[in-house]
Amino acid sequence: MKNKLYEHVLNIQGVKHPITNYDGLTRARDYILAQLDNLCDEVNCEEFTIDGFDKPFYNIDARIGTDEHGPVLLLGSHYDTVYNSPGANDNGSAVAALLCLAEIFAKHRGKVNLRLLFFSLEEGNPVFDDILINTSQTMGVKDSKGFYTTLAYQNDSRLFQEAFANARKKAVSFGEKFKTAYESVKEQISPQMRRFYEVCLSECIKYKDPMGYGERALNGSSRWVERHRDELTECLGIINFDPVAYASSRPHSHPMPPEMMSGVETFNIDMEKESGNFIVAIGSPGSNLLSQSYLHGAKKVELPYAFVNAPFNYEETAYAAPYLLLSDHAAFWKQGIPALFLTDTGGEMRYFFEHTPADTIDKLDFDFFEKVVLSAEFAISQLFGLER
Repeated sequence: MKNKLYEHVLNIQGVKHPITNYDGLTRARDYILAQLDNLCDEVNCEEFTIDGFDKPFYNIDARIGTDEHGPVLLLGSHYDTVYNSPGANDNGSAVAALLCLAEIFAKHRGKVNLRLLFFSLEEGNPVFDDILINTSQTMGVKDSKGFYTTLAYQNDSRLFQEAFANARKKAVSFGEKFKTAYESVKEQISPQMRRFYEVCLSECIKYKDPMGYGERALNGSSRWVERHRDELTECLGIINFDPVAYASSRPHSHPMPPEMMSGVETFNIDMEKESGNFIVAIGSPGSNLLSQSYLHGAKKVELPYAFVNAPFNYEETAYAAPYLLLSDHAAFWKQGIPALFLTDTGGEMRYFFEHTPADTIDKLDFDFFEKVVLSAEFAISQLFGLER
């Protein structure tokens, strides 16, 4: 399996962004469709649009099996990237994982009911991204590589980011959070950065979700759930991958402060060494069947894990622990659909190449990655009563 995972990541890596490389999105979509050909009973490429942007986007919805074989299990990943990153890990690793799982379970078409979902526009909104990329350059705030053109502008940005982090506890919607943060720092930042943030605010004040999801980000998955919600009343839930292929055995490569690890179930993790050699699994309310199936598989293949069994609904989690909602599973969590999120925690704790040009295939650990996928294979097999 490792060789196949490597092949898929190698072929899928590359910038895939609506502003800086729309053609990259098209190539990735076509690669996924070509790989799914002859593996699935049905493959749909579903178009959606973003108001104010003139090009379409596509989610891929591939089915193996039918409802005759029990409630459907969803497997999810996104295939877009941020504006400057090849995204080998984020999220080429997840795309590769789903493609390998499709190949495995295509041999069991008469015994499973799977939908493999590949979402576009998880990372952003092309209208807002155009402001961040092109308008910022036109105003002289950033250069063509995305760096602030003066130290003062960079310091202004850091001040705003700190204010935005604090604003999440004081405002309901993403737009109001942005406005609250801006109002708190506007007298402390340079006139040009004030003008830039006012342009940003004119767009994002429209974003009503507390995380900006379905607006600022998670556009593909939010639209898929909205379109198919009535079909998911008997759904087992979704296992979402993002990203899942980086591990490090280096001591203290994944800090684990006691306050963060309180209530976290762990397996084969050396808490003193703090090595980032484990997968993080986050389960929404009602996802116990998915979670326990995956964790059982992880133990089978000796994959270390940290498991968070989240007790809150979407809105409560958005305010109390927004870091649990940092991918497409949040669109399902919001609708009360059981969700299990698998991640190596990306740039939050461990993989500091995330969202940079350095997110390339040579950084990935394919022994670790293979165990992540094998654990999912065990889980799926168990859920559908297959021998493994």
